[in-house]
Amino acid sequence: ELIQEHRVTRTGGATFFAMTLVNAPEFADYDTSSLELFGLGGAGVPPSIVQQLHGLGWGSSRSYGCTEHPSITMGRLDDPLEKCAFTDGRPQPDVEIRLLDDDGKDVPPGAEGEVVSRGPDQFLGYMDPAMDAEAFDEGGWFHTGDIGRLDEDGYLVITDRKKDIIIRGGENISAREVEEVLTRHPKVQEAAVTPLSDERYGEKVCAFVLTRDGQKLTLAEVLAHFKAEGVAKQKTPERLELVAEFPRTLSGKIQKYLLRRGVEGC
Repeated sequence: ELIQEHRVTRTGGATFFAMTLVNAPEFADYDTSSLELFGLGGAGVPPSIVQQLHGLGWGSSRSYGCTEHPSITMGRLDDPLEKCAFTDGRPQPDVEIRLLDDDGKDVPPGAEGEVVSRGPDQFLGYMDPAMDAEAFDEGGWFHTGDIGRLDEDGYLVITDRKKDIIIRGGENISAREVEEVLTRHPKVQEAAVTPLSDERYGEKVCAFVLTRDGQKLTLAEVLAHFKAEGVAKQKTPERLELVAEFPRTLSGKIQKYLLRRGVEGC
């Protein structure tokens, strides 16, 4: 209604807002032909939503940033649809990015590494100096905690996340907080929580649970537990996977990326 009334030409938001808009039952009743661009970000963006918006005649692309550095990469109106839908764009003007391995060394093109960035809209630092020491290196590069790769044309693709955060509809959810609630359930021995790609919200909460003595546990039981604990609905797991054991590193840390890739078929 507002697009029609004000002849809006450009807007943007998280995946959730775009999906809600174009899938509304009354969407076809309004004239949205004035819209030229719908920028997407704030959560994982499925390629299908970009393709859907392009089908409506709206220029659309993915972008990447974070609270500490909001505008790292972005697609452009003249980018091919393949780049708009399947990459997170190229660095913004005056923004620099590098991809580093676990030893802090640059990875070759096409290989995955942690995204580090610096640029004019990067924040100055945290209130806690200890957090600054962990987030910045001596060159002023900010460690985002996100994993990505650069294609042969310099477009960034975010593939995973080191930071234990799920972004559902643009809202950050702490995986650790959800795990702590799960482990308070009497049947749960150990739990791991990861984001799971979602067409509407970008990501949703997926819980992997090792139960005590192999007991059965249903999603309905988990939902009831979270409700009884007074946890916000958006933080409640929307998918439950029972596991016999967790994949772990040599030091015993759960390899969450393997859990996530297993259910998403990556």
